[in-house]
Amino acid sequence: MKHDDHALRAAVATFPPVWLEAFRALRIDLSTEAGRGKLPGLKKLPLFGILPTRVPAQPLCARIDTLAPLAICTSLTEIDLCTAPFSDLGPLRELAALRQLTVFQTRIASLEPLSRLQKLRALCVWCTPIVDLGPLARVSSLEALSIEYTRVSDLGPLAGLGKLRDLDISGTAIVDLAPLANVPLRSLVAYRTQIPEGSLAAFRAAHPECSVQIGDAYPPREVRCGC
Repeated sequence: MKHDDHALRAAVATFPPVWLEAFRALRIDLSTEAGRGKLPGLKKLPLFGILPTRVPAQPLCARIDTLAPLAICTSLTEIDLCTAPFSDLGPLRELAALRQLTVFQTRIASLEPLSRLQKLRALCVWCTPIVDLGPLARVSSLEALSIEYTRVSDLGPLAGLGKLRDLDISGTAIVDLAPLANVPLRSLVAYRTQIPEGSLAAFRAAHPECSVQIGDAYPPREVRCGC
């Protein structure tokens, strides 16, 4: 499909320098029409761990404080962008094709922009300040969720997710597993939690085939999250 290069050029002109560097790392030259034309059709954004060629060698993600440039990458299915200071997922709101999102060790506090993403299957947001899982109640496609070392304390919004299979709640303040009674989990990871034995026993009884990993044999937050 031919895209309007004038509109793309105008959009690229607003990109922070770190994003120009990020796309160069992905071998997309935004100074050319051919390069800009790749943005609307881009499928994967694997930026975690990419280092710049200049010294000092600081992970590129560590300088990304906005996701605004991704709003025009409407075909994205996978985003892997971690250890970054951005705080707003709003630019992802219209990425209807998104299936996998990994944005751990960021400053995001709200998952609301994800509430309409009905193809999202896997979400990893560990080591973020999120508190409310409410927006995920409408993401019926979700199959895997990692919220370890977040501020979440209530699993209620997950109660109706009939496709959720894998859940990691390690390092959270969650103590009640009752909302998961009808969720068809096959794996629950709950290291460094204070879940009462009664709640855990009830969960095991309702999910006899679910693998449960629990205990303290897991890195504490300051090790896992580098803080």
